[in-house]
Amino acid sequence: LSLKLKSLLGSSAAAGGGSTAAAAAAGLVPGQVVPAVVRTVEDRGYSLSFGVKGVTGFLTTKDYTTYYGTDTPLLPGCLLDVIISSQASSSGVIPVSVALDSVAGGLLQIWEGLNMSNIMPGSLVNCRVRQVLSDGVLVSFGGFFHGAIDHCHLGTPIPDQDWAKRYQVGAKLSARLLYIDPSNKRIGLSCLPHLLNMRLPTAVPQMGQIFESAVVARVDPGLGLLLQLPMEPEAGVGFAHVSNLSDRDLSKSDITKKFTVGTTVRARVIGFRLVDGMCAMTLKDSVLSQQVYSVKDLYPGQHLEVTVLDQTPAGLVVAITQNLKALVPKIHMTDSGVLTEGSKLPSKLKPGKTVAARVLSVDPVHKRVQMTLKKGLVGSKLPVITDVRQAVAGMKVHGVVTGVAAYGVFVGLYGGLSGLLPKSQLDLLPGQEPADVYTQGQLIRCQIASVDLRKGKLILKPSVKKSGEADEQTAAAAAAAGPWGGLDAGSLVDGGVVQ
Repeated sequence: LSLKLKSLLGSSAAAGGGSTAAAAAAGLVPGQVVPAVVRTVEDRGYSLSFGVKGVTGFLTTKDYTTYYGTDTPLLPGCLLDVIISSQASSSGVIPVSVALDSVAGGLLQIWEGLNMSNIMPGSLVNCRVRQVLSDGVLVSFGGFFHGAIDHCHLGTPIPDQDWAKRYQVGAKLSARLLYIDPSNKRIGLSCLPHLLNMRLPTAVPQMGQIFESAVVARVDPGLGLLLQLPMEPEAGVGFAHVSNLSDRDLSKSDITKKFTVGTTVRARVIGFRLVDGMCAMTLKDSVLSQQVYSVKDLYPGQHLEVTVLDQTPAGLVVAITQNLKALVPKIHMTDSGVLTEGSKLPSKLKPGKTVAARVLSVDPVHKRVQMTLKKGLVGSKLPVITDVRQAVAGMKVHGVVTGVAAYGVFVGLYGGLSGLLPKSQLDLLPGQEPADVYTQGQLIRCQIASVDLRKGKLILKPSVKKSGEADEQTAAAAAAAGPWGGLDAGSLVDGGVVQ
């Protein structure tokens, strides 16, 4: 989704109507920090729009690259915060800068016509304490604006017992605007360090991370628990809503009896509230017991039990958890290759069935996971390689035929990695072609012949198990598996001609 900024200081200002547009333009004074959108890319910089008709900004390429480097050039439509460097020129162009310290430390400039409808969230202000309440402080700024700072936004999300004693009426504070509600005349502010400095919080755990001894810092029976998370270099903060305290419904009295300030609980990260500097947490046993909670918990080669959901043209959709799904490509659904069009699914792959699977590839950015159900891969003891830099000549791996050409066979490995089995390595009979022996979806055992790191290519060759590899323990286990030595229909074996 691409969004273009149309209004900055009010929709009427963007329409360019008379005195309102003039008032909006009057607010673009030197030192003011405002958001802007890139309109066009010029030879020496970028033309910006503030959402005010008749006024444009200009950011030089030199200024931008000084702070953001040359690897991430701006494109039309990009949004960024800038600070106005000087007055507009006669042509209506305002010079701006993206200097990090200036943008983070730029105070809200007071100008005639400033009101609650045209101040922006994110603005930094100097304010004075008007009143200290049980859950925060009331402040005033800009001469005639009033707002509130919640006690969880006064320096730290977990206030200490005597936090109110540190604030006296008339004391000066630096705060950043969180929200402005003109209709209800409400303004919220924050003094959290990461917001004042326009940075991410220091203590940010991983999604799905489990804390064995999170400390209860506050109990609100109607809302939930405020938790202190043991982290380095400083403690993290989490909040568990009442709906995430237990797998069963808890009344307010149950919460008061079960949780007290200072006790430790086992909790898991299920989300982030970075503006508040805290994580969303759960104490539910059903979530804590999950082996996998998010895509970031997965890795190629990982063994999992999955539930079949549905069949699609691309393959089989399976559920790893209630909220995490994966795709089993068509060539990885069965041991016998690719199911033909219109063929019925085996009974073990019917929706609702639970099957053993193995992770093939993980794409955390797009949250895509691919898995295999092939027994040869699921039970393989050979190494899992996902990058050409892990490959070493002589290494043996299991792979699946993904394509057959006149010059060789393409073999798919883990993590999207693939290699080529050249025709010269296939030991074909005179007159045979690769397509006569190999089919898509076939599981094969290969050995890495050579690695080209510069081109990122793998050359493979067939690998046959040596007779010595089948030791007595393996033979005994196979014999104990039944009259057929543990073999099942569709099993892939290596054999030699004896007669």
